[in-house]
Amino acid sequence: MQEQNDDKSRLTQILPPGKFQFIDFNEVYRYRALLVQLAYKDFKVRYVQTYLGGLWAIINPLISMLLLYFVFGRLAKVDTLGIPAGVFVMSGLVIWTFYSTLLPEAGNSIVSSHQMIKKIYFPRILLPAYKAINALVDTAVAMIILLMMMLFLGLPISHRLFYLPLPLGVMLISGAGMGFLVAALAVNFRDFQHILPHVIRLGIFICPVAYPASLVPDAYAAFYFVNPVAGITEVFRWCLFDDYILSPNIWISMVSSFILFIAGLTYFSRTEKTMADLL
Repeated sequence: MQEQNDDKSRLTQILPPGKFQFIDFNEVYRYRALLVQLAYKDFKVRYVQTYLGGLWAIINPLISMLLLYFVFGRLAKVDTLGIPAGVFVMSGLVIWTFYSTLLPEAGNSIVSSHQMIKKIYFPRILLPAYKAINALVDTAVAMIILLMMMLFLGLPISHRLFYLPLPLGVMLISGAGMGFLVAALAVNFRDFQHILPHVIRLGIFICPVAYPASLVPDAYAAFYFVNPVAGITEVFRWCLFDDYILSPNIWISMVSSFILFIAGLTYFSRTEKTMADLL
C-alpha cells in the first residue's frame, strides 16, 4: 500500500498552457549548461578564420574611441568637465559597447536559429540571453582598456569604484530586457531587423557617450533620462571620477531600466509559444 502511494506522489501531470504563460525560470536554470555552451560557441565562431582573432575585441573599441575623440574632442571641442577627452569617450564606450553588441545580435538570434527551434525543444529565451553573455565579454575588454588609459595618464581612480556593480547590474537588466524585446519583435515583424542597425547608429549620438548629459538643456533633461543608457552611463562615470556630478534625473533611467526588463520579458513570453509557426 505504501509503495502505491509513493508511485502516485511521483506522477507528473501535464496540462495544456493557458493563453499566457510566463517564462519558467526553473526550466531556464535546468538548461544553464546549454546557455554556457551556446555563448562559448558563439564567441569562438565570431573570430574564426580572421588573422587577428580575438584582438578584434580590443581593436574595435579603440577605433570607435579614436573616431569619437576626433569628432567630439577635436572638431566639436565638447566640454568633458576636466576629464581628458579620450578617457571621457572611452568611459562612455564601455557602457555603449554592451548595448551596441547585444541588440543587433539579439535581434537576429531567434530568426537565425529557426532550424534548431523547429527540431528540438529548449527555452527560447536562451538565444537572446547568451548574446548578453558575449556582450559582457566585450564590455569587460573595453573596461580594461579604460583602466589602462587612466593608469597611463596618471588619473586617480575614485573611491566610489566600489559602487561600480550598481550601474553594471542595471545595464545588464535593461540590456537583457531590450534583447528579449528586439528578439521577439524581429520574429513578428521581419522589417525590424533592417530598422535596428539604423537605431544603433543613431543611439551613439543621442546617448551621452562622447559628451556629458549636463549639456542637455534642463527643459529636456527629464525626457532625455527616459533613455536608460543615459543614466547608466552617467552613474558609471560618477563611480570612476571624483569630481563628476550626477543629474537629479538619474532615477528616471533606473526606473525605465526595470520597466524595459519586465516589458521585454512579458512580450517575449507572449511570442515564444508561436515562434516555431512564425519562422
